Amino acid sequence: MPDALVLEAIDAFQNGKVYEENISGLGLCSFRIIVDSENEYSRYITYMRKPRMLIDWEKKNLGDTPFSAVFCTLSDASNEILRNTEDSHHTKWNYENIHNGRDIKKELKKFIENCIKDSCTSTVADEFEISGTTLLTFGTNKKGKSTNSSEVTKEATPNLFPLNNSLEPNSTPKYSGTYIVGGDTLKKPEPKKPKYVKRDIPGNSKRKTEEKREYRVADFKPSLFKNDSNSNEYYFFINSDKKTNIRRICFSLNRAEDVLFISKILDKNGKSLSKDTSSNNGPNTFENFELEKGQNKFVIKTIFDKKFEILIN
Repeated sequence: MPDALVLEAIDAFQNGKVYEENISGLGLCSFRIIVDSENEYSRYITYMRKPRMLIDWEKKNLGDTPFSAVFCTLSDASNEILRNTEDSHHTKWNYENIHNGRDIKKELKKFIENCIKDSCTSTVADEFEISGTTLLTFGTNKKGKSTNSSEVTKEATPNLFPLNNSLEPNSTPKYSGTYIVGGDTLKKPEPKKPKYVKRDIPGNSKRKTEEKREYRVADFKPSLFKNDSNSNEYYFFINSDKKTNIRRICFSLNRAEDVLFISKILDKNGKSLSKDTSSNNGPNTFENFELEKGQNKFVIKTIFDKKFEILIN
């Protein structure tokens, strides 16, 4: 176990808020969690048995505040049940090795997630608007997007948002006709090669090259407002100068890009937008934003009812 996580686990065990529950099929267990947005905890949970024997650790991207936590059995019965799930190395609980193991795993997961939500969920109803200087990048990933690493670190992932006020090089878009917004301009990427044209056919000619169109980022005027009348609901507005379609928009929390916080997005007709589940996109990525000329409103249903610092990619 990395040293940074060991220190966090000790801190959580000694100073964390304590939850105890008699879990069905397992017995008496405890969950200790310490929450502090200033310390930037790693969101890792350490799993131990009654004699404080370290078994495993895993990351849980739940709640809206960083935390560190320790789970431990408290009774001889719960300790014996989990001991019987382990292999000779004592590094994992294989619930399929015992009777009703699947049910026990489900109840244990429910207990842990309830503890995290109770400690790490804030309810602050507020109104806010995205800064006019925020970059919007439709259809591509922002340069330098963070990726998962096997190395555990206490350092926060740097935010390259915005990078600067000029258009930065982007990877080749997956979809033709995708628009890239960066700095003060919006440009349409040039295709790698011209479209195939059959030879020696009278009257057959190549399409005329479309004129390059440029827009200011401020033209989109994106804004988010908390709907105080309904919990877990926000209004998202986008301005467009014509009828068009945005292929993909990625939403993410600042310094927590892999945290799921949007349950669904509804268009003006109340129809749910589809999620874009491509592997290189975050968990809050939606596709096909149909825009009419003028101001377009979308309703965002969130998992947490609080004020967010949201990035749009």
